[in-house]
Amino acid sequence: MKYFGVVLLIKHPSIDPAVISSELKLEAFRSWKAGESRATPTGTPLPGTWRDSSWNHVFSYKGERKFFDEIRQLLIQLLPHKDFLLKISNEGGRVEIYLQLPGDLNQGSSAEPAMLKEMAELGLYLGVEVFPEWGDDPRNTVGVTRR
Repeated sequence: MKYFGVVLLIKHPSIDPAVISSELKLEAFRSWKAGESRATPTGTPLPGTWRDSSWNHVFSYKGERKFFDEIRQLLIQLLPHKDFLLKISNEGGRVEIYLQLPGDLNQGSSAEPAMLKEMAELGLYLGVEVFPEWGDDPRNTVGVTRR
């Protein structure tokens, strides 16, 4: 069975992650605010504080879906928030959509030029991560939105 993840990641010098969740109406999978004490995903303390704020939301998919079709649906959801997303970029932040793909499956999709244009107009980066040992049970499916 084919599976993949789509992650919306926002980095910013100082924004409160609760503001992002409120604006986009999405719960954070993981987030922190600049200046907070650092910790691992399991809560183990790390030295120092976070230099920047970070927020992400993970969408997990299984089945024969084309991943760029799912990114297109996410863009439709983000278009009403264009001013907010551009403000993040203008304040020194970064908004990125990236694919999480298993390294053990052959799957592909194509991005249409119109979609890439919309991403550019929203100031979005597009990234890809491949997990060679992801296995049949994706490790990032706890606490994510499934479509």
